Amino acid sequence: MLVSKEISTDLYLVTDSAGLRNSSFKITGNEIIVFGASSTKIAERTIKLIHEQFPKLKITSVHVTHPHGDEIAGLNVYVKQGIEILADEYTISAIKAYPLFSDDIDKFKFRLIQNTQVINGASFYVLESVHAKRQSFVHFKDGGIIFQSDFLHIPFDNTIAKVIPNDTRTFIDFVRNKQLRLNRIVGSYGNNNISVETVNKTYDAMM
Repeated sequence: MLVSKEISTDLYLVTDSAGLRNSSFKITGNEIIVFGASSTKIAERTIKLIHEQFPKLKITSVHVTHPHGDEIAGLNVYVKQGIEILADEYTISAIKAYPLFSDDIDKFKFRLIQNTQVINGASFYVLESVHAKRQSFVHFKDGGIIFQSDFLHIPFDNTIAKVIPNDTRTFIDFVRNKQLRLNRIVGSYGNNNISVETVNKTYDAMM
């Protein structure tokens, strides 16, 4: 069962009791942007939850961070409702080549996002990565919250791994260099409340 919780003004976390997969959505006026589309089942449940909670609002777009199967498998659910997909150029090209979508790809509506682009109060950043060539994350300035996937893996008990991927260093360096306001990082699975203290400890573990 999915539940939603407001974690900043008009920004909601969607998760289950186990935190296996997390997504979020942001309300701006009468429009909603969803962040994350990991599976068909979760997409269906997320849309149902949003419609029940905010029946007068419209989901206009869904953002995906990178084109791995467990990040985009739920997109077809959104496409069937005419919802546009927000993604960077590389991710869009990979989605178009994804076999699962081959029969319906002509129905997909894409909106290209560029690095540092702001849409309805959400700031998008696109980084080069070893994990997926390119992947994006979104920063919500007002609440100091980042939604990301696969840049930072932190379990619920905040245990710091002994081996940290280079992409994690790249991500943290970028956030620091851009001086992005940061209070909380939401991972697309597992820990959805990663603190600045935990981020700093993770970075220090790489030194």
